[in-house]
Amino acid sequence: MAYGVMIPGIGGTGVITVGAVLAMAAHLEGRAASTYDMTGLSQKNGAVYSHLQIAQNTAQLRANRLGLGDADLVLGFDMVAALGDEAFRTLDPARSRFVGNHRVLPTAMQALNPEAKVDFGLLARKVSAKLGDERAAYLDATGLATALMGDAVFSNFLLVGAALQLGWLPVGRAALQRALELNGVSVKA
Repeated sequence: MAYGVMIPGIGGTGVITVGAVLAMAAHLEGRAASTYDMTGLSQKNGAVYSHLQIAQNTAQLRANRLGLGDADLVLGFDMVAALGDEAFRTLDPARSRFVGNHRVLPTAMQALNPEAKVDFGLLARKVSAKLGDERAAYLDATGLATALMGDAVFSNFLLVGAALQLGWLPVGRAALQRALELNGVSVKA
């Protein structure tokens, strides 16, 4: 059976790259992987979804797009995108896990009304209502990436690292490191 990973985020922040790196890590471990990327009308600053499946062999891979309850893991790089229907419908209360960025990024609504705020607590409660608290983890990946590496662009890979440390990522550390090296972008960071 394939392990499904839903990766919702914002265009231009490396969502597609993370999916490709995880697929390469699976390949390096001798397993099969498929990705299906949805960039929508706006590839920059709009919602982007990468559907990833990892299996022991290609015969175990299903349709490229994750369907209802198909996600074993959701990497919520952007919480608003993660709770949109494209990603949220892939959650299964009995098996899915969720790793999310505690920092909620500004939305288009805030450009029109700077006073408007998206409440992280409300978003986290929606995840908890679906999965329970024990199946979800959050960290301020944006703040940590900015503080530790000087650039918020590394926040997505901090969430990948958190999922790896929790044992929720279907690839190993060595394969992930090698896949990052093969990607060739900001390898040292």
